[in-house]
Amino acid sequence: MAAGNEPLDKVAFPARYPECIAVGAIGLSDWGPKLSLARYFSDLASANPELKGRTPDQAIFHYPRSAYGEGLDLVAPGVGLVVSHPTKPLIDVTGTSFASPLVAGLLAVLLEGEAEYHALPRGPDRPAYAERLLRAACRRSGLPAAREGAGVPRSPQA
Repeated sequence: MAAGNEPLDKVAFPARYPECIAVGAIGLSDWGPKLSLARYFSDLASANPELKGRTPDQAIFHYPRSAYGEGLDLVAPGVGLVVSHPTKPLIDVTGTSFASPLVAGLLAVLLEGEAEYHALPRGPDRPAYAERLLRAACRRSGLPAAREGAGVPRSPQA
């Protein structure tokens, strides 16, 4: 669930419920055209070392308006995403609500081949297994733990 788009030191409800995985947003540093939100937030974050991190191949930043701290489980791309639209391309969609579906999709891919998960009866063990699997797929980016939780999820091929 989206952690929230207020720069508070704890995630918003309903993402704070223990049954939920709270997802914050990150963006690529120095990405996006001039005057875009992606570039604006990248420039804003560049002035604050606490908002800077790095994946193995990209400099990233914590979205300055993303919730962080208490309850944050992980972060995913959520700044300057390009989204398909029936009549025109939409660029610069930004926020934790855009990061969360990416994590849900990756989790579905991770769970697809997990026979142990599929053998579990419905109940608390299944979501706990899914959360452990997702956390194991995360890599730290150099952001403070309060800004990234378990880190940035990576696909099994990465």
